[in-house]
Order: sequence, then structure tokens, then C-alpha cells
Amino acid sequence: MSPDAEDRFIALEMKIADQEKLLAELNEVLVEHSALLREVTLRANSLERAVRDSLEQHPANEKPPHY
Repeated sequence: MSPDAEDRFIALEMKIADQEKLLAELNEVLVEHSALLREVTLRANSLERAVRDSLEQHPANEKPPHY
């Protein structure tokens, strides 16, 4: 293998290694964001149930007991 071809081969290996590292980092971020999205979704669902339950117990058009 000529020195030029060897240098090009080494450069390609380095680029591939950098790409693999970047892909692993992006995967970690994706996993973290998926967990956060799951948590936010659960909280939103919980809040929605709480509001719905509150509205069922105290309808918006119902006058307070002191009227």
C-alpha cells in the first residue's frame, strides 16, 4: 500500500470512529429524551384526570353552597 493510500485509509478510519462516537452520544440523548417524554406524558395524563375529576365534583355552572 502506498503511503498516500495508507494516509487516506487512516483518515477514513478516524472519520468512522468519530461517527461511531457521535452516534453513541446521540443515542444516549435520545434515550434520555424518551424517558423525559414518558414522564411528562404521565404527568399530563395525571393532571388531566385531576381536572376532569374536579370538574365532575364541582361543575362550572353550579353555584357555591353559600348562595
